[in-house]
Amino acid sequence: MALEFVRPADLDHDGFRTRFPEIAVRVNWERFRADGWPVRVLRTTATADVLELFTCYRLSLGRVNAHFLHWLFSRNMTVSDVLKRYGRMPQRDRRIIESFVAEYREESLVKLELPTFGLPAGRQFLADGNHRIVALALAGVPFELDLYSVAAPPAARAFVGMANNRDRLFAPLRDRTLA
Repeated sequence: MALEFVRPADLDHDGFRTRFPEIAVRVNWERFRADGWPVRVLRTTATADVLELFTCYRLSLGRVNAHFLHWLFSRNMTVSDVLKRYGRMPQRDRRIIESFVAEYREESLVKLELPTFGLPAGRQFLADGNHRIVALALAGVPFELDLYSVAAPPAARAFVGMANNRDRLFAPLRDRTLA
């Protein structure tokens, strides 16, 4: 990804949680607070960067966000993966995404700020805004996307429950034992 580093964000744990209160990702928030993980702002205006972001959408045995995912085969999807399987998305999700697409197409420049968690190899995992980011990719409009990226240490214990997660996204974290 060619995300541009803009600046360190002036946000600690409490500021981050206040700015992005809807985060449902199972993060070790106590460790974030205690260790003072840094937050930095990354910016892009390129659709190619958006397509590489990992989302909370999961694919399992050809189904997207099915009620009963087969966890052995379940994996997080990038925005690109979601677009390829958009027709398989639950109707409720598609309606939400399409309402954002309509809204974005009425704007001359879409500006979004979304929270992410940095992963190994410069990848980013969206902590919130999954409907909005897919809509942005579908809308095909000019945009400026600022990602507030938490630089959690590359260790499984940074993400609750990741030590046993079989997802390819978290594979580099399972094998790390950083303090």
